[in-house]
Amino acid sequence: MPLGLRYLEHKSLLVPIKWYEEFFPALFGFEVTEIEFDRENGVGLKVRDGKTFLILTQESQLATKEYYLRLITGNDQLKLYNKNVGENKEYREIYHAVKPKIKVDHQSAKYLRTTWYMNHFYGSRNTEKLLQRWVIEDGPTG
Repeated sequence: MPLGLRYLEHKSLLVPIKWYEEFFPALFGFEVTEIEFDRENGVGLKVRDGKTFLILTQESQLATKEYYLRLITGNDQLKLYNKNVGENKEYREIYHAVKPKIKVDHQSAKYLRTTWYMNHFYGSRNTEKLLQRWVIEDGPTG
């Protein structure tokens, strides 16, 4: 069994699945899948009991995040800045050397394609785009 799938079965990539299934309902009283999600922009918005919940994918564009936060807060002057930029980090050389080597095997990618959170938040087209960046380039694509 490939290392990536053993890692999945052990727990690491199952943590986000359990996190969505356990954390959100306990904290907010609803499932995240109840939120209609715009996969193209990576954003979902829900108003419940006078509270507004905003869910964004990490890949959401900064302008999209800004737009929705301005909408929710009513603050048209709100400005976001991306501080987590690899090029600006003290360890950028190491970061650029290691990041391309972090890959997922094809069997693990096949599993990720079937998870409900990938389907709900990314859809098949965006899932493929995301996985292109992280899947090992050689071998069967499963």
